[in-house]
Amino acid sequence: MSKKNCQKSAKDIAFDKERACFRKQIRELETQIRAANRQLEVYEETIRQKEDTIRQKDEWISRLLEYMDLSEEELKKFIESEKKKTEIVEHLHDMNRSLGRLGMFGYMI
Repeated sequence: MSKKNCQKSAKDIAFDKERACFRKQIRELETQIRAANRQLEVYEETIRQKEDTIRQKDEWISRLLEYMDLSEEELKKFIESEKKKTEIVEHLHDMNRSLGRLGMFGYMI
């Protein structure tokens, strides 16, 4: 090939420059999209956490409203039964840990 055939015309050189400029813009925009997607994921996680907090608070409000309907005596009985249940569960966990150390029933609770 002759040297003249290897040389690009001014039109080809201008086209290559324009194409390089567009490729650079595309890379920059893709970087911006990735950053926006990462930020969106952060926002979505924050929303999930807030929704979970709201759900927990709604459950507490619901329970408290149920307690309001109880008489004082019923409320005392309920609290006492919940304490007993908690003590039983804690005792079972202690037993499970003790038996687990001995290598028996390590996965009971």
